[in-house]
Amino acid sequence: MNIQAVQQALNDLGQSPPLTVDGVMGNATKAAIMDFQNAHGLTVDGIAGNATANAIARALRGAGATARGVLVAMAAVLDCTDWDTPAGGWVMPPNVGPYMFFQNSAVPQFPGGGYCADPTKNKSLPCGHVQVPADPTVIAWVKNTATAVVKAAPAGTKFYCLLIRGLTMGNDLLSELEYEQRVLTPLGIECEIVSEGLFAHDLQAENQAKLLAKAQAGYQIMIIGHSMGGDEVCAICQALGAMVLAV
Repeated sequence: MNIQAVQQALNDLGQSPPLTVDGVMGNATKAAIMDFQNAHGLTVDGIAGNATANAIARALRGAGATARGVLVAMAAVLDCTDWDTPAGGWVMPPNVGPYMFFQNSAVPQFPGGGYCADPTKNKSLPCGHVQVPADPTVIAWVKNTATAVVKAAPAGTKFYCLLIRGLTMGNDLLSELEYEQRVLTPLGIECEIVSEGLFAHDLQAENQAKLLAKAQAGYQIMIIGHSMGGDEVCAICQALGAMVLAV
């Protein structure tokens, strides 16, 4: 939960005097967070981590208030193009927790990692596209990061992960998504594999609606996408961050 969202949420909950919603962690904001933590039996450290963010969300639901943006607990963009880099026009908004862009090793990497680090293992398909095999680096990052997010959350927190496969790659990347599903499911994360809708806006709207419904039902959401599905991850995260909805 970014600082600006925390400030607005605490104001919605009756913070007095109201905080200036500027995204700056000043003394007044830190003191307000500590007051909230103390009142709700949390560790009083002035840090708006997962436990505090969840408590704020519960308090907002109880007060019938609204908060700007949906918290995305984890995101990953798995691609073999450079479309999903900031230079390509996609950036993650501040409503997103830990995330990673994985790319082909021939493309400058941001912020690190290496999707399909050995391009000799790629397979040309009759349709003219390239099948990119599962990369152990990606699988390990997804597993380790999701594990850390789940462990940091309060007991009983529900998680939902939407895994989006690239439409241009057909079913050929489904195996990689299934690898990720296999490491996420044992963590208690509900997973769903879908097709991307970046160029079919009814599908993108449907995928976005799935995440909104889960967020409103109290789930923390995760989102992972491949190829054009990776572009949709960025687009949906930006849309969720811009929305105002009941949490």
